[in-house]
Amino acid sequence: MKITNTQPGPRGINAIGGPVLIDPKQTVDVKVYERERSGIEASGWFQVEGNYEPDPDKPAAAPDHAAEIARLQGEVAERDKQIAELKQKLPETDIEKMTVPELRAHLAFHDVAYDGTRDKKADLVEKAKRIRAA
Repeated sequence: MKITNTQPGPRGINAIGGPVLIDPKQTVDVKVYERERSGIEASGWFQVEGNYEPDPDKPAAAPDHAAEIARLQGEVAERDKQIAELKQKLPETDIEKMTVPELRAHLAFHDVAYDGTRDKKADLVEKAKRIRAA
């Protein structure tokens, strides 16, 4: 690519081979990476002809996974529906038959924090029923 210094004093650019000082009105033929484009254009000091070189460390464009994401979201929605249906089929008496440690594990599974108090079994059963109703 050809770069011309349009300013009254010398100006420098970062070329692939290293810094290049360009005198006023001088045109140089150099290779410059794409990542330097914004600085060169923002300075307003140069007239550029030609194409920038691709950045060597720029990763390839990520593949579009939108279709796969949509498919997986559909599967998750279907499983959520199945779980909700199964929860509705569980009889209320199952909760009442649980032991206190089982109830605490059940509540922990549903992200209900155990505060360390000695809850009565009836209180734990009530909390578990509220989770089921939600």
